Amino acid sequence: MTDEWKERGVQNGIDYAILTNEIYKSGFGVTAKEYKNIKRLDDRQNLRDSMTNIELALTNLGEATAVEFHKKNDSKGLKELKNDMNEAGTVINSAKKEIERKLERPIVTSDNYIELTEDNNLKLPN
Repeated sequence: MTDEWKERGVQNGIDYAILTNEIYKSGFGVTAKEYKNIKRLDDRQNLRDSMTNIELALTNLGEATAVEFHKKNDSKGLKELKNDMNEAGTVINSAKKEIERKLERPIVTSDNYIELTEDNNLKLPN
């Protein structure tokens, strides 16, 4: 997705952070920093590495959807890309709410994939 953003005019790190925050806020209801706090991560740790399978699947769904919105809308520049990210976040949010309803539990929790695999002596797939 970052390659897509670069082709569409994003040039600096702060813009990447703004776009990432937009999809987390509209999709999960928290900023990237808040999400890291929920997962008990410091600034250097990668949020994706700590997401559960469902969190990661929803994030991937949102990002793939955002790229399709970028293409459909021929979005250029931060403002248009941010709008697409917000719309993609609503797709995540919809799916998240449905999953939460059926599972009867929240999706965004402090559960950390790395800790879960270490605790259960699970091996990551090759």
